[in-house]
Amino acid sequence: MAKTKYNLHLKGYVGGWDFDSDYVDFVLNKNTDKEVAVLIDSLGGQLNTALSLYHLHSGDTAMFTSTLWA
Repeated sequence: MAKTKYNLHLKGYVGGWDFDSDYVDFVLNKNTDKEVAVLIDSLGGQLNTALSLYHLHSGDTAMFTSTLWA
């Protein structure tokens, strides 16, 4: 039987008021029985938080998007 999919959209400043690694861990731990797709859309933030988000729980998928300003 296919797993139910859960979409987690993270938008804003990484590691600040918008979202941090504790929030992502909380959501992933609540959805261990589901396939989780993560969309990260951010213009920047804290490097240590970004690196911890990059190493998501095994089996999770992340799609990174960014906007480049000229």
